[in-house]
Amino acid sequence: MSGYNDGRGYGKQNLALVNYSRRYLGQLARISWLAPDIIASIMEGTQPVDLTGRKLTRANAIPLDWPSQRTMFGFA
Repeated sequence: MSGYNDGRGYGKQNLALVNYSRRYLGQLARISWLAPDIIASIMEGTQPVDLTGRKLTRANAIPLDWPSQRTMFGFA
């Protein structure tokens, strides 16, 4: 059985990523390492007021250690 192909060489598992730029996907990858409590705060809407999606996706050099992330984004 051959896999799904959309005619442009993209398989089914990659279709969701086709319309996003490499830069944007890189930005999303960086924020995927956020501390769980920061993510929970964002989901609950209790994050610091100046912590916006734009600020998160444009942040450079997000530290991997969670205490430094809390400081960087105003949680500490």
